[in-house]
Amino acid sequence: MMASLVLLSSLIIMLIIGKEEIHPSWYLPKNWANIKKVSLGYGLIWQPKKQGLLFLLISIGLLWLSDQFYMPLTNTIVVMMICWVSLPIVWIWQAQFQYHALEFEQITTFLQHFIAYFKSSEKVLLSLSESVTYVDGDLKEVVKQAIEMLKQTGNTIAAFDIITQRYPHFIVNNCQIWVSTAEQFGFEQSKEAIELLEDDIDDWIEDTMLYVRDRLQMKNRILLMCGMSAIIALFNQNLLSTFLDLDQVRIYHHVIMLFMMSLHFTILMAFRLIKGRWIAKGECLR
Repeated sequence: MMASLVLLSSLIIMLIIGKEEIHPSWYLPKNWANIKKVSLGYGLIWQPKKQGLLFLLISIGLLWLSDQFYMPLTNTIVVMMICWVSLPIVWIWQAQFQYHALEFEQITTFLQHFIAYFKSSEKVLLSLSESVTYVDGDLKEVVKQAIEMLKQTGNTIAAFDIITQRYPHFIVNNCQIWVSTAEQFGFEQSKEAIELLEDDIDDWIEDTMLYVRDRLQMKNRILLMCGMSAIIALFNQNLLSTFLDLDQVRIYHHVIMLFMMSLHFTILMAFRLIKGRWIAKGECLR
């Protein structure tokens, strides 16, 4: 009864935590392709052998812990099922982290090269054409669209707006404003503002990297604390086993199962810390 209740409540919590990434129906075998599709969309390299090995190692680790804690088979199966269900969510969060890291690196690299070329050429079209060679993926397609728009209309604001629509950060917007102003009224009128943009981009990169580093350190500290908690629990249970037959104490089995579930969800939330976009919402204009 207790194991069924823990399983049901854990699954509900899991579905709530991961509902943004994985729809509940995707856990059905016929819909597993959707999980793979979303993962690939974020740039995760799908390696069945590597991921299968990770799956196996986690299972072996859980079986070993369960044996050390004298958990009955039913409780062990419940814990393992919850961990198995959570793995696709963690994979997608890891893929999101890599995707957002690349996205941030691409947009900042593009802006740095664009402003450098614009300072020397004072031409938006030439600067866009030169800068596009330094980027890949989604941003490259967006910049190409902006170049085509500029060639067809000659409207710098409309062309650059294609980029700001995709990356609505205030620095990208400021770049659009000052570059169009410089091209319209002369570079000398906006020279100081454009040079300040370079400093703003450098500050943006530095602040973001510090923020991400703090999140990663927090994640690692949480994982370390979870590991230490498991070790301390093992020492305590060795003491208990000297005067109790832990194989027969049901309340102990329930407490250990709840303890392992709490560790599991703590680890899950640690990985959730790093899934967010590096381009902070609070710094975006849309």
